Amino acid sequence: MDEEEATEEDLLEESDEQPIESQESEYEQASEAEQTDRPMEDVMSKMLFKPEYSLCEPPPIDFDFELLMSFHHFCSSTQFTLPSPGINAMESYWQAKVLPLALSRPWMMSGLLAISDFHVVALADDESVVKSYSERAMRFFAGFLAGRRAASLPVRGTLRDPEDKDEERRVGGQIMCVLRCAHWALMKPMLGCQRSTSFTSFPFNLQNFHASLRSFTLVERNGSDGTPEEVFARASQIFRRRDQSEVLGESEKDIALLGRLDKLPSRMSNVFGRPDNLRDVMATLAAIATLVEHYSVIFTLDMGLPPVNAVWHSMVQWLSKVPENFKHMVSRHEPAALVVVAFWVSALVSRAEQCGYWFLQGLAHKLQLEISGRLRETEGALSLIDDLFYKNPHGSTIR
Repeated sequence: MDEEEATEEDLLEESDEQPIESQESEYEQASEAEQTDRPMEDVMSKMLFKPEYSLCEPPPIDFDFELLMSFHHFCSSTQFTLPSPGINAMESYWQAKVLPLALSRPWMMSGLLAISDFHVVALADDESVVKSYSERAMRFFAGFLAGRRAASLPVRGTLRDPEDKDEERRVGGQIMCVLRCAHWALMKPMLGCQRSTSFTSFPFNLQNFHASLRSFTLVERNGSDGTPEEVFARASQIFRRRDQSEVLGESEKDIALLGRLDKLPSRMSNVFGRPDNLRDVMATLAAIATLVEHYSVIFTLDMGLPPVNAVWHSMVQWLSKVPENFKHMVSRHEPAALVVVAFWVSALVSRAEQCGYWFLQGLAHKLQLEISGRLRETEGALSLIDDLFYKNPHGSTIR
């Protein structure tokens, strides 16, 4: 299940500092102009422009206003809609941590501009706006992919701080995750396109979606939340707490899903029969218990609506906390594992989409279709998820 990522070697950051010329003489000229009959605009033109230009004939400055518009939209709007690594991460993470890195790495800036343009596409109703911004987003996305690939190649004789390298890899993974999801959610497949590209070679499916989410925060790849016994004990406490739902302010829908998770192991046993592999059974039970714990976090924090970032964090964390054997079961499309993943989609992916993560639009629905299609091959398997409802992009309910 884990996506193999290329090792990104450090590149030498070359910065030739240019001496700042003193403007003292120009300011002296401006001061002298106040005491003479020389027109002030002549002095100011020398201060502001090169000698061959005057205020009447300004220099030809060629701004890329479309690029500036994308950058402005990212800074003023898009950055506030993006998740941060960690449940308690700063709200200004993208401005305080990511932008400074991107200002010295053109490929990373291309990624941010692509996210900005994808955000405009998600908000736009005008077809012409959707078309133009989609094309720009794809150009920036291609630039990000090419630049990130080049930045990962070793360069002879280069030395850089290992911490800078790790930070670049982390941020690059976060940008890649958002871009992949936005591309899957917003871009229509290119019909009749036979040529393999960086986009068509990584299509949307359950395994690629998992790999993209795990790349969001590399440090969240480590281990589980304790021994299986500890995980089971915490899940049991959460189940026992359901009787206090009114005290905790938990919604009826949240409690109902916890109830279905509580009964899921016995229901799976009735459908799949006596399991042959005890290791797979323990991995599945641990994955269910871990899901119970991560799901309960999002509606018990502050006894009210969960912080948006807590929903994202729980969704991503579950993937890194399930046993390795369970990940292998998912990659083999084992029915028992797919059923648990379907509950994860309902509990956390769908909730994250509802919380406003625009780059997840419709992805829960697509995952449901893939999982349902695979479970149809196993008799009775669909009955285990027939009470999980999803909203498709057109608003009708499917299951």
